[in-house]
Amino acid sequence: MALHLLVTITILFGLIVLSLKQPKLGLITTFIFVALLGDLRRITEYFFRAPQFDPMLMIGPVMAIIFFVMPYKNKLTKTTTLSTLVIIMMALMLIQAFNPLQGDILVGLGGIFFGLIPLVWFWIGRKFADQKFFDNLSYKFIIPVGIAAAILGLYQVFVGFLPFEQNWINRIEWNFISLHAGGTIRPFSFFVSPTEYAIFSIIAASTLILKSNKKPLWLISPIIIAAAFLEASRGIVVISISALAILYAFRKTKNFSMVISKFLISILVLSIFTYFFAYFAKDYSSENRVYHLIKRQTDGILKPTDPESSTLLGHISIVSNGFVTAWEKPFGLGLGKTFSTTRLGGNKISTETDVNIFISCGILGGILAILIVLNTFYTALRYWVKTKNDLAVFFLVILVISFLQWFNGAQYLISYLVWFCIGSLDKINLTAENTNEDTNNHAIGE
Repeated sequence: MALHLLVTITILFGLIVLSLKQPKLGLITTFIFVALLGDLRRITEYFFRAPQFDPMLMIGPVMAIIFFVMPYKNKLTKTTTLSTLVIIMMALMLIQAFNPLQGDILVGLGGIFFGLIPLVWFWIGRKFADQKFFDNLSYKFIIPVGIAAAILGLYQVFVGFLPFEQNWINRIEWNFISLHAGGTIRPFSFFVSPTEYAIFSIIAASTLILKSNKKPLWLISPIIIAAAFLEASRGIVVISISALAILYAFRKTKNFSMVISKFLISILVLSIFTYFFAYFAKDYSSENRVYHLIKRQTDGILKPTDPESSTLLGHISIVSNGFVTAWEKPFGLGLGKTFSTTRLGGNKISTETDVNIFISCGILGGILAILIVLNTFYTALRYWVKTKNDLAVFFLVILVISFLQWFNGAQYLISYLVWFCIGSLDKINLTAENTNEDTNNHAIGE
């Protein structure tokens, strides 16, 4: 434990020093660290015994608090409907962290760690973000990390896992059920989980396409999408289709009715392509890991309602049970009931979606979450209508890719990045509205 603590303090000290000198570079470096967190922990565990609770997990939350309290001259102080809703949600989460129904107080603290801290990144986005920062975020973080992740993920599929990764698999695989897919182990690259790896890969591929105006970066995106496909989650197929449809529909389109037409057509075309790809790929036969991963995808796509081939009905049942639990306990079971970890005690319940909010924070929390989601998409669409720029499309894409996972703090990087982008959207949209008002007032004055 002492050595784990020493490594943690060293990394944290470096991030704090960098962030105090260059806050925006510190932000990007923190995101890179959180992306690499999975393998950094696996390397540490390979050489030193795994602790009951890894202190390295505290680096992200500590950096979030530091960025939150750090003075910055360009931060946004004006409130919006979205920021007000987030404040109320955070207050409700804090109250639910002390709900006695969840169990021990440590369970509630775990809920703060996994549930409340991600929303702090909303305020960090409101403080630091601007359009230029997102160019740096794309070229210095999202694109290079996405390419590196795909390379390692494909290596894990076609060659195998690195020694420290295999050591982690041997230790955790029977407690981490979603690590298994069709008789083999899913690739996870250097992320904490296969799901986080797949979601970030689609974000990176979408960013590559958006940045292809000046450079032929889009040529790399099919490789990253293929790497995400081999993660063997059927949900990632739906996410990929949705992301590509949004990119085609909203990018370089001025008329909203044309957006709807292009979106529906692209959904139809991509769905047909996916079906026929699965139909012909189903005959692929081998005994290696690739075969098992492809077979799991093709079986789920071709037979989505067959419980022997797809987990769709199982996921629907889990989500339905979540709503039933929320109806039976309308005031919530406590933040830690869905957002904590069993290592801190308690009996965790999870729907693997944002329905968890209904369970932990009650009907009120669920309604607040719905209002936040609706207002966020409304803000993103307003910003796109005003600007028609690639940043507006980027916001729409990342919101859709991460949909139903916004409040999932167990996906460390995704939850931090999503809430940072939501806060950034709130700030940048308000700035654009104020600029338009100033321009109109100036024109009237003339």
